[in-house]
Amino acid sequence: MGYDLLVAVAVVVAVLMVRGALRAVRAVRRMRRHVLVAFDRARRGDTVVVDARWWANQRDRRRLWRSIATADRAVTAACSAGVPTGDLRSVVRQLRAAAAVVDAGLAAPRRSPELLRQAEALATAADDVARAAADAVAADTAPLIARAVDAVRLELAALR
Repeated sequence: MGYDLLVAVAVVVAVLMVRGALRAVRAVRRMRRHVLVAFDRARRGDTVVVDARWWANQRDRRRLWRSIATADRAVTAACSAGVPTGDLRSVVRQLRAAAAVVDAGLAAPRRSPELLRQAEALATAADDVARAAADAVAADTAPLIARAVDAVRLELAALR
């Protein structure tokens, strides 16, 4: 019985080692491919990968979409909690549609100051929507939490 367990452990260790080696080879190949693509672009004069403006555009686009996604999740959570949210769902849809247009402009190699202002305004509006949804949940649950805390205090006082 001890020999069977030893063989099983050896097989599991061998499988894990092979799996780790395959993952390492895959990671090295992926990294090599990315490096070769970057060097090829640099050789051709396409400096998008090393251009600081391109990275700044990516940062601005990511910030915009992160804010939109946060607002969407906050409104969805508030709606699923049964909190009155007004028309925040359609507001998030409008923000998402406007963000898609602004994002297309930000994807261009040149940075437009007007597009940057619009992206910032959309991100700020999305953050405000997320904050409003969170405040709605907090306002709706405050009486429920107060009643629960009072009930706990009353029961603890009765037990003492």
